[in-house]
Amino acid sequence: MTPYTESLSRKKLIKSPKYLFFDLGLRLLAAEEPSVLPEKYLGSLFEQFVGLELIRWARLQQIKTSVHFCRDSAGPEVDWILRWHDSLLPIEVKWTDNPSLRDAKHLELFLKDYPLAKMGYVVCRVKQPQMLTSGIEAISWRDLLQRLNTF
Repeated sequence: MTPYTESLSRKKLIKSPKYLFFDLGLRLLAAEEPSVLPEKYLGSLFEQFVGLELIRWARLQQIKTSVHFCRDSAGPEVDWILRWHDSLLPIEVKWTDNPSLRDAKHLELFLKDYPLAKMGYVVCRVKQPQMLTSGIEAISWRDLLQRLNTF
């Protein structure tokens, strides 16, 4: 996975790629993780699952759509960024059913720095969509692809 490296500010962005296994079962086997995972592993697996769904969705689009991630050298990271035409959609993935503003802090920074990004999503396990702040909505992972199809 290639990083998003266009910096409109003077932040130094990480340019190292992110590698994903396209089979989460193979990932578990390669990492020698137990078949019943502790809670601490679920967040990274959930992030990878959402990323794989975004890649699949992007490849099916008629308009060229790319999937990236963004991390600056100070640490703030946006898990996934969809780019098509002159639009950016940042997505943060959280293993929670009770998202808060704290979960959206990196999205807020991204929205301030990139005017092509008009809104962002926190993809999590909420039952109902909820606005966390202006331009940032927490949505269920089950609703993500449906939301993307409205763009």
